Amino acid sequence: MRLLIFHILFFCCLIFEQNISAQTTWVKHPSPVLERSATFPDWKGLATGDPFVMLDNDTLKMWYAGVGWVSAFDDCPHVRIGYAWSIDGINWNEYANNPVLNINPDTSMFDADGVETPTVIKDESAPPEQRYKMWYAGQYFNTYRYDIGYAYSSDGINWIKHSVPVINVGSASEWDSGFLEGPSVIKEDGQYKMWYSRYD
Repeated sequence: MRLLIFHILFFCCLIFEQNISAQTTWVKHPSPVLERSATFPDWKGLATGDPFVMLDNDTLKMWYAGVGWVSAFDDCPHVRIGYAWSIDGINWNEYANNPVLNINPDTSMFDADGVETPTVIKDESAPPEQRYKMWYAGQYFNTYRYDIGYAYSSDGINWIKHSVPVINVGSASEWDSGFLEGPSVIKEDGQYKMWYSRYD
């Protein structure tokens, strides 16, 4: 009987070990699937990053940050959010009119200098015009302060921003006095739940 129990436990350990191995062993694709343009004054001329990918029916949809210029007269690059889609996760089709989420032209607003680190959910219970919901880090003009902003869309491309941040940095004595970024949101049992980074 002890030998049987030992064999069962040993077999379970082998299965558990194989599952762990399968979840942590990755093979990198040999080249980037989405790159900066390396052209001036393109909206992603300097860099791309912060991708968020969603499987929507049979299509992979990506929202990502691009670092570049608003125009040829821009004296400082800005971060903005673009959109691309793919069937296989390797070959991506970038939306022709990127970026889909831009900085606010009003320099007094919380997202006037940059918008980045997007997370998106598709909320089937929301009204059609708010089906896609995005949370992002918005950067104040000429500072290192980031607050968390929110926008909604009917198609994931045309976005309407909420006018004020949904989460602000804390006071000077608090642990979140520096900036906020990297929101990750799910909807569970009718509640939205967010995990995000804060710095002091």
